[in-house]
Amino acid sequence: MAEQEKKKIKLFEVHFAWVNDSLLKRFTETTGIKRRTEWIKACAKEDFGIELDSPDDIPRLELVIRSHYYEDKGEWLREKMRKAIQKELSLK
Repeated sequence: MAEQEKKKIKLFEVHFAWVNDSLLKRFTETTGIKRRTEWIKACAKEDFGIELDSPDDIPRLELVIRSHYYEDKGEWLREKMRKAIQKELSLK
């Protein structure tokens, strides 16, 4: 099986995480969320109480994410995306 294409997700014009193209497309199609930055910021606040206002907040988020046993912020983001897809599908 060929390696999946990956897309770079940016937050504040800074690299945040890699996401498989197929996951990203499915997420956008299923949830209708196009403003990913706002969604990621909302997820960080909901999960960890962290306000993301600038690139300076990303290292703190990374530390908190790792303290919750995620490998990195990419793993956390991909899990949030999968859960959002599942939630949408369960509503249909």
